Amino acid sequence: MLGAGGFLGAAGASGGAQLLGSSNTGWMGYAANLFSTGLLAWLIHAFTKNKILAAGVWAGGVGATIRRVIGDYSLLGSMGQSLGVGDYMVSNWVTPQRLPDALHSAMVQIPQGWGSAPTMVGSGQAANASMMGMDDSRGMTS
Repeated sequence: MLGAGGFLGAAGASGGAQLLGSSNTGWMGYAANLFSTGLLAWLIHAFTKNKILAAGVWAGGVGATIRRVIGDYSLLGSMGQSLGVGDYMVSNWVTPQRLPDALHSAMVQIPQGWGSAPTMVGSGQAANASMMGMDDSRGMTS
């Protein structure tokens, strides 16, 4: 009963807050989640007289609201998606990796005999070539 109530509470908290439409954001949305959870728990208790089911609804609704707050304001949610945390750049998978200019470039130094240096495209080609230790005039390494 407690698990079924938790499932109903989580679904009811999210579904009830959707009635606000575009206002379902921030603290108003969280308050709507908790209000719809309380209303659903009260209705279930009023019609079934089952306190365990109503407690499960409360637990599920509060848990869904906490999950929403964490998703909105922590690195685990939407804020972290825009930071680029966890991105990596494939660069011939050289091991061990040596970053000659780690503050300005994610390119690793390619050992001699592994092929040519990566080709850079764009307006910053001269700046990128100089950061990698390449001579701008001849395209040769120093």
